[in-house]
Amino acid sequence: MDDKEIEAKFISQEHRIIPIWLNFWVERKKWHKEDSRRKAASKAFALFWLPRPSTVIVSGGLIAIFSLYFMAKQTDLLNEQNSLIEKQNSLLLEQLKEQQTFVLNSRKTELIMSIYASNETVDDEVLYSKSIASTPPRIRSEALAEYLKLRRAEINQGKIEYRETGQMPVAATLNFGIDIRWAPLQGISISQLDMSRISLFHTNFQEAKLSYVNFSDSQMEYTNLANTDLTGANLKNTSLIGADLSYSNIQSIEWNNDTKILNANIYGVINAPPQFKEWALSHGALEFKNKEAWLEKNLSVFPALKKYITNSSKAMPKNGAL
Repeated sequence: MDDKEIEAKFISQEHRIIPIWLNFWVERKKWHKEDSRRKAASKAFALFWLPRPSTVIVSGGLIAIFSLYFMAKQTDLLNEQNSLIEKQNSLLLEQLKEQQTFVLNSRKTELIMSIYASNETVDDEVLYSKSIASTPPRIRSEALAEYLKLRRAEINQGKIEYRETGQMPVAATLNFGIDIRWAPLQGISISQLDMSRISLFHTNFQEAKLSYVNFSDSQMEYTNLANTDLTGANLKNTSLIGADLSYSNIQSIEWNNDTKILNANIYGVINAPPQFKEWALSHGALEFKNKEAWLEKNLSVFPALKKYITNSSKAMPKNGAL
């Protein structure tokens, strides 16, 4: 290999910019067209414009860094967007909940008005509701069943919220979860309905059909159950103090020693289970055919009952406002 070949190799491998430019623009013109150095200068000049591996690596690294940066910014924007969507969904759910509560409360009001609607009042001295219902028994029966279903669902939801938030539901502050005091429910017909843990104080069920209804743990003090069908009713842990059970059908009823029956009138009960009358009388129940005499007996034991007779219009809630 002669000197020109050696020099040509060095020229072709040159990577410094100034020698490359000098070789191509100045020295190349001095060499013959067939001179290997001329070709080497052209080759070096051409290779100069091609990206070097180091340049590719650096450029690729910069691109990767910028890509990661923009991806991070994009992720932040997506997270912010998701947060806004979650807040929006939360507001929508809260709004939906308020709407559902409004609809539920409106429906409960309608049902209570159906249950308590009355157009006249009895003047006789009685312990229970004096109102005479203005709606047909079937409407009051269905309104009562639906109202109880809504209230129980509301109470159960309150229990769930209490477990989750620790906030005591309103129903839990009452002695009884549901309050239907003084309701004029004469002549209604319901069967197998859950009416446990309800305040039925002074409610009038006269001549109603209440077969297999669960009244357990309910307050039925001074409730009118005269001439009712109580077949299979559950009266365990129920307070029947001062209730009127005269001429009621009590076939297959259930009771226990925690059933309170003091001063309740059991005169003329029909189909009484074995030992019921004996048990009831031994626990303070009475047998009075004459309602006035029974009332006087109640007043002699509980003088405070007088206010419910003389001031009954004040004691009773209007239109079921409980």
